[in-house]
Amino acid sequence: MSEQNHRRMATLRSAADFAGHIERLGIDLKFDERLESGESAPLALPYRLGSLTIGNRFCILPMEGWDGT
Repeated sequence: MSEQNHRRMATLRSAADFAGHIERLGIDLKFDERLESGESAPLALPYRLGSLTIGNRFCILPMEGWDGT
Protein backbone atom coordinates (compact mmCIF):
# COMPACT_ATOMS: atom_id res chain seq x y z
CA MET A 1 0.00 0.00 0.00
CA SER A 2 1.03 3.54 -0.53
CA GLU A 3 2.14 5.95 2.18
CA GLN A 4 -1.12 7.90 1.61
CA ASN A 5 -3.14 4.92 2.91
CA HIS A 6 -1.20 4.96 6.18
CA ARG A 7 -1.57 8.60 7.08
CA ARG A 8 -1.16 9.33 10.79
CA MET A 9 -4.42 10.44 12.38
CA ALA A 10 -2.61 13.30 14.14
CA THR A 11 -1.99 14.92 10.73
CA LEU A 12 -5.74 15.26 10.09
CA ARG A 13 -6.39 18.65 11.70
CA SER A 14 -10.09 19.08 10.91
CA ALA A 15 -13.27 17.19 10.08
CA ALA A 16 -12.79 18.28 6.45
CA ASP A 17 -9.28 16.74 6.42
CA PHE A 18 -10.67 13.47 7.79
CA ALA A 19 -13.59 13.46 5.34
CA GLY A 20 -11.23 14.01 2.40
CA HIS A 21 -8.90 11.26 3.56
CA ILE A 22 -11.60 8.60 3.94
CA GLU A 23 -13.12 9.66 0.61
CA ARG A 24 -9.74 9.14 -1.12
CA LEU A 25 -9.59 5.70 0.50
CA GLY A 26 -13.05 4.88 -0.86
CA ILE A 27 -14.58 4.51 2.61
CA ASP A 28 -18.25 5.46 3.04
CA LEU A 29 -18.35 6.61 6.66
CA LYS A 30 -20.83 9.17 7.92
CA PHE A 31 -19.88 11.30 10.93
CA ASP A 32 -20.85 14.58 12.56
CA GLU A 33 -18.44 17.35 11.60
CA ARG A 34 -19.19 19.28 14.79
CA LEU A 35 -18.85 17.80 18.26
CA GLU A 36 -21.69 18.84 20.55
CA SER A 37 -20.90 19.61 24.18
CA GLY A 38 -22.85 20.32 27.33
CA GLU A 39 -25.48 18.45 29.30
CA SER A 40 -27.73 17.83 26.28
CA ALA A 41 -24.98 16.49 24.00
CA PRO A 42 -25.68 12.93 22.78
CA LEU A 43 -22.60 11.47 24.53
CA ALA A 44 -23.58 13.07 27.84
CA LEU A 45 -27.07 11.53 27.91
CA PRO A 46 -27.88 8.37 29.89
CA TYR A 47 -28.05 5.06 28.04
CA ARG A 48 -30.83 2.66 28.95
CA LEU A 49 -30.63 -1.08 28.32
CA GLY A 50 -33.66 -2.84 29.72
CA SER A 51 -33.81 -1.97 33.41
CA LEU A 52 -30.14 -0.88 33.50
CA THR A 53 -29.29 2.83 33.17
CA ILE A 54 -25.75 4.01 32.49
CA GLY A 55 -25.06 7.65 33.39
CA ASN A 56 -23.48 8.66 30.05
CA ARG A 57 -21.95 7.22 26.86
CA PHE A 58 -18.29 7.49 27.89
CA CYS A 59 -16.07 4.51 28.68
CA ILE A 60 -12.66 4.87 30.31
CA LEU A 61 -10.42 1.85 30.51
CA PRO A 62 -8.38 1.33 33.67
CA MET A 63 -4.74 2.29 33.38
CA GLU A 64 -3.46 -0.65 35.40
CA GLY A 65 -1.16 -2.95 33.45
CA TRP A 66 0.05 -0.33 30.99
CA ASP A 67 3.58 -1.17 32.01
CA GLY A 68 3.24 -4.63 30.44
CA THR A 69 3.56 -6.63 33.65
